Amino acid sequence: MSADANLRRVDNMIIAMDKIEGFLTLSDIPFLQALAIGRSNILEIGSYKGLSAAIMLKANSRLRMTCIDPWDGPCAGYAINGTTMAEFESNLERIGVRDRVSVAQGMSKDVVPGLPECQFDATWIDGDHDENAVYSDMCGVWPKLKQGAAMTGHDAVPDSGAMRAVERFAALHRATASYAPGTNGIWFIKKA
Repeated sequence: MSADANLRRVDNMIIAMDKIEGFLTLSDIPFLQALAIGRSNILEIGSYKGLSAAIMLKANSRLRMTCIDPWDGPCAGYAINGTTMAEFESNLERIGVRDRVSVAQGMSKDVVPGLPECQFDATWIDGDHDENAVYSDMCGVWPKLKQGAAMTGHDAVPDSGAMRAVERFAALHRATASYAPGTNGIWFIKKA
């Protein structure tokens, strides 16, 4: 593919993503694209209207995702009126990726235990940002990840509950937590 064709493809993707409401910054997008490349099955906790799922699915045409979200009620301290599930599904349908997504409506603490062990080669945790909620999500998804998988998430900015949860989990599991510079607190732990 020529450089011009590749730029047009990226521009078209940005235009499509621009119509999906979410809580990512432009600097978060390359990380999500890189996370998706070469992966076959990603678990997402906290999907909202589908922006992060759309970015990953458009970056890898072979990727399948399981997306968990309650799709109603408050979202990270933001007032949400009614359900956002219809918008999530409509957004993914509009950009042609809905058929590669399994939807699990509910709280992650209720849904994750029913998922098969060692199924996912990455996870994106961006649901409830409370320290205990992030830690619980991390503990819940860890056995669901294949060896060598990436456990990643968002909003681990200094002095946040998310960052405390990541550091606590890494210390308990003797793992290294890495942070993507220039992003909105993207973190990464590899399952050895």
